[in-house]
Amino acid sequence: MARTLQHAGFSAYVTGGAVRDMLLSIPAHDVDLATSATTADIIALFPGAVEAGGRFRIVLVPIDGQRIEIATLRPASADSASRQHCPHIAGSPAEDAAQRDFTINALYYDPGQERLTDFHGGMADLQDKVLRTIGNPDERFRDDPMIMLRAIRFAHRLGFSIASEAVASIDRHAALIAKVSPERLFAEVARQLTSGQAAGCMRDLCRHRLHAALLPELRKDLLDSQSSFTGLALQSVDDSLARGTRMSASFVFAALLWPQLKRAWDALQKNGWGVMPALERAAHDVCSAQSACLGIRERVAGDIHAIWSTQAYFAIGPHRAGADLDQHPRFRAGYNLFQLRCAAQEVDPELANAWSAQRRR
Repeated sequence: MARTLQHAGFSAYVTGGAVRDMLLSIPAHDVDLATSATTADIIALFPGAVEAGGRFRIVLVPIDGQRIEIATLRPASADSASRQHCPHIAGSPAEDAAQRDFTINALYYDPGQERLTDFHGGMADLQDKVLRTIGNPDERFRDDPMIMLRAIRFAHRLGFSIASEAVASIDRHAALIAKVSPERLFAEVARQLTSGQAAGCMRDLCRHRLHAALLPELRKDLLDSQSSFTGLALQSVDDSLARGTRMSASFVFAALLWPQLKRAWDALQKNGWGVMPALERAAHDVCSAQSACLGIRERVAGDIHAIWSTQAYFAIGPHRAGADLDQHPRFRAGYNLFQLRCAAQEVDPELANAWSAQRRR
């Protein structure tokens, strides 16, 4: 694909995570290309290409069941506004590299000349296993606070340390996360929760006070709580992913937010609400409050609600719940959540044993 662009007279480079992961000998999650071609040029060259919005305008090109992201090289003055309104302006690789987040993501590989260009010492940082921002971290984080969250995810995914100056800057600027759109925050937190390193990522969010604008109750449930449920749930998710078991974002969020849901559910029942009405109201309240700061997508929120609803049936036991509970669209995810609750000793042992015996039949 890069050669197609080059044969058309444009410069083209493989960059970002694809180069980084190749050099680390790990599977690349995404393939990104940077080119001197404009958005219109790219779409004209590749049938089926689709323009996508976001902080910077990119073009998605389907090939062999994968979507390649192609972006025009950013000029020195580029920001989210100028890129949105001037997609015909291309910069140089050096200008584009200066605007990337981390040195290890600013490596440019030219497949035509088989040449790797390192503008900001990314190769040395790869060797030292250090995650370092390009330029002053204070300026980087003020420009895009999301980079602080990405630092946490990359550090855990790659097994790197975060440069000390960046750590200090994160601690100074954690509150800026509240300025990021809830939709972008949801996408990033979902990536962290399904990265296979959810437990470590969530603990670091709390340690650096990044959780406050995302998951306000997380510190209480993960670090300060006497209950082991949240830590157990996150570790269980990581273990499942390590075994190759696919975990949906809906289930992971349902487990992560369960302590909040349970507190609200219990409080309503103490005030005389029935089991199911109390759960439905608690689920609505928790999802609504969380969506305001994390922008949980409507479909995901519906799935979370459905997973939680199964817990009311599990609470009344297998005989009263009825055999058709197996037909519930989120039964498997609901039962997995119930098993986590059993492992955390949140469920009466007799009830847990009754469901285990029923499932073995």
